[in-house]
Amino acid sequence: MLDNPWIASMVVGLMDGIADPCGISVLLFLISQLIVMSRKRILMASFLYSFAMFLTYLIFMLGLVNVPLSVITSIRGFLIILFIIWGALEIKDFFFYKAVFSLEIPDYIKKYIFKFAQEATIPAIILVGVLASIGEMPCSAGFSVFFTLDYLPKHGITSNEALPYLVVYNIFGVVPILVIAFSIYYGLGKIEKIQEKREEISKIIHLIAGVLLISIAFLMLLGVF
Repeated sequence: MLDNPWIASMVVGLMDGIADPCGISVLLFLISQLIVMSRKRILMASFLYSFAMFLTYLIFMLGLVNVPLSVITSIRGFLIILFIIWGALEIKDFFFYKAVFSLEIPDYIKKYIFKFAQEATIPAIILVGVLASIGEMPCSAGFSVFFTLDYLPKHGITSNEALPYLVVYNIFGVVPILVIAFSIYYGLGKIEKIQEKREEISKIIHLIAGVLLISIAFLMLLGVF
């Protein structure tokens, strides 16, 4: 099934969106700042935030697909080791959250995210999405690195042909964020209760991300991907 690049774009993109504790955590914080406003305003803010993340990651991945094939071939072994270490650190955060070293948005970026989220203007919300996307790269960029530097080249997709696949990937990447936003909009999820369990939710997502990244590394090692 994943031999089809279109299906892989959807599946890996969705995995990326689900296994994104940082992006989801920022969304919940943003919504908590808008809770006194109308539900339409909250939904609009969620769309702006998602669009900013979509665009930032698309630009990032467009940069990665231009890495020469000779370089990609030479670093494949390094990527496998990187994904195993990356996954192990994610799993560590499930058992020992924020202990020693964590794959989280750096504090110097967080302070600007919190500042702009509290302003809650349209430009500020877009900046929140951009800053969250940049800041969460250590947290969840593993899937996009795998897709652009391993999957696409291995399936013969050049940088000139990659754009449609990257667009599909990033559309599916923001689906989980939009699902959360819609569930809050329609009253299926209470932001207060979700906020109370934000750390618990984040730990579970770190575990999912870690298991998926290590699985990808071993599948690469076995030549499945």
